[in-house]
Amino acid sequence: MYNYQHTVIYKLCKCMLMKKRCKIISSDKKNGIIHAKSKFRLFRPSFSIQIESKEIDNNQTKLSVDFIPKNTNKRSITIQETEETRFLEMVNHYL
Repeated sequence: MYNYQHTVIYKLCKCMLMKKRCKIISSDKKNGIIHAKSKFRLFRPSFSIQIESKEIDNNQTKLSVDFIPKNTNKRSITIQETEETRFLEMVNHYL
């Protein structure tokens, strides 16, 4: 839960994805939904990324971030959790 407007969180998430060099597939500012995918990296799995920023009140926003690995194995699931945590830490840092 963030004490910021929905649009602020949405724009920040979009900027963070571009900073991580992800390709944005679709984005819906009104509903706060972003679909993206990570670019191919030789030694790291690729992810499909879904972000949703949902407005609770005028200045409260709930953010959900899902990094979904393209192929599932123990290593990719561990990296998935790490990537989600890093992304949320980046958002917190810039707020």
